[in-house]
Amino acid sequence: MTPGYHCMFCFGYEKRGPAAAAALAEGPLGDIMYATIFASNAKNFADLIKIYTTGNATLEAGLSTEISKGIEVDNQKLKRIVQTHNQ
Repeated sequence: MTPGYHCMFCFGYEKRGPAAAAALAEGPLGDIMYATIFASNAKNFADLIKIYTTGNATLEAGLSTEISKGIEVDNQKLKRIVQTHNQ
């Protein structure tokens, strides 16, 4: 999502259009229902949404049954997150 914006419904539509975006499924998004809703809403911004579950196999299994086209689940453990900017 667009850096610095607290809500994808208030700001950020001017930044839509990238090929992919990601969501980190921890904290509130570590819940199957919330992560699914968030990813579905994020599809307004990008063609592909990848949800990283950072090694949470239970969450990965639950999300894998709930996701729709254009949303992927990745269960690899993340060591570091680096923000990049589109040029």
